[in-house]
Amino acid sequence: LYLRDGDQSLDRDVRVRRTARVGACLEAPREVELMVKAYGQGHFALVIVDAPPSITEVATLRAEGATAALLARGFELERVETHPEGPGEHQVTIPAGECVGLVVAGDVGLQDIDLVAVDGAGERVASDTGPAPWASIAPCADVETELSVEVVPYRGDGAVVLHWLRRRSAQEQP
Repeated sequence: LYLRDGDQSLDRDVRVRRTARVGACLEAPREVELMVKAYGQGHFALVIVDAPPSITEVATLRAEGATAALLARGFELERVETHPEGPGEHQVTIPAGECVGLVVAGDVGLQDIDLVAVDGAGERVASDTGPAPWASIAPCADVETELSVEVVPYRGDGAVVLHWLRRRSAQEQP
């Protein structure tokens, strides 16, 4: 799925999956081109949805879907960080018996981003390395552990937004 404005690529989703999504934050209404490359046989549907008014940049728009999926699984948003300098390495401590959710998304210039978490022994605990401008992981800990979380740009560069989530306790679950 490709979204273009004239000769400029606004967004694309080239993952090999049954669904694809693209998005853009335009300063003024105008026509843009949407190109679908469907493989196989069958029908497809296009759905166009306006972003909530609070979303004003592409990175937050890209993070929205992955964050919503974690919220639906019982996580709650703890904090949001914006890193104008781009990707980097972050530390997170997971208390014993808890799970955390991490969502990272790149702004317009970042077309593919990977998210990798390793423990103190250097073992990969969780990763999302698909070809998309966002990634999410939700590692859990049997014992308290500190993770090194690396946000790696694979294609492109630019600012990133990082959503930190924690799983609600059983008492807080609806």
